[in-house]
Amino acid sequence: MTKEVRIEHYLLQLDRELQALPVGQRAEIITEIKTHIRVACEREPERELQSILADLGTAPQVAERFLAAKGLSRTAPPASTGGLWIKWLAISTVVLFGLIFVGGIAAFYYLDPLVNIDGEKGRLSLLGGTVNFSVDEDLAGVKVGGVPVSDAFKDGEKVVGEADLSSRSLRLLRIPFNTAKIEFIAGVGRRLEWACRSTTGDRAPQVEVSAGVATLNLDQLNIARCLISLPAELTAEIRGVNGKLHVKNPASHLTIELSNGKVNIDADPTRTYDFDVHVKNGLQDFFPRSNQSDAVKVRVNVTNGLVKKK
Repeated sequence: MTKEVRIEHYLLQLDRELQALPVGQRAEIITEIKTHIRVACEREPERELQSILADLGTAPQVAERFLAAKGLSRTAPPASTGGLWIKWLAISTVVLFGLIFVGGIAAFYYLDPLVNIDGEKGRLSLLGGTVNFSVDEDLAGVKVGGVPVSDAFKDGEKVVGEADLSSRSLRLLRIPFNTAKIEFIAGVGRRLEWACRSTTGDRAPQVEVSAGVATLNLDQLNIARCLISLPAELTAEIRGVNGKLHVKNPASHLTIELSNGKVNIDADPTRTYDFDVHVKNGLQDFFPRSNQSDAVKVRVNVTNGLVKKK
């Protein structure tokens, strides 16, 4: 049994022991305990999971502490016969809507990404096909970071650019966006390159520099798909509202802030990383932490969505 499976098994037991509490309160407790376990695993990676769980106590013991704080016991008092059918009707209704809600979220994130590009058909769809665009222009011959832009980039107006940031005194590169599907690759030195397709943008974004910060503003593209080569020697900060991001082999410190969507990270096996990943509502894979001075720091915060690793 893997570590992740053992953690989920422990949390499932705890959830069963907390049945005397409302669903919302149980969810808060489960989230709190799950966060505690993950933080402990990251801080002491050499420590056995069994030792961490032993410090917490068994699922019944943990449940007993939370229930006692609310003046409850693990065994709920028997309900009167007269009101039993009303109780089960209410429970059935809550469960039904809960299944519909959870199933909808799962289908949304796993089956219908927020921004989906079909390169073969030249179609971009949003929110599971609620909004669709179809065009036929291509990006033949364009390369970003030495990587050819595939024929999948067929949607909307062509936006291509590059900037050599080596001659500037910079400490940070910012890339804000609204709704986009972006693939990030590691570049060389302080060279920034990008190639995008935008369905609504009317002018190419420019790199603006102020107070040691370079900004490539993709907000004006609104709905876009991009391939961006990030400078290998400059810290980057990426902030967006809705999107699907794929980061390949990050070579410099990176921060990602995303309100809704999915982040995929392919780590370079030759580098050491210090990941700090948080998902408020959704799912995330386990990412390792490192205290080494040469570790590449990658910070990811997603409000609603997923953070996955290769």
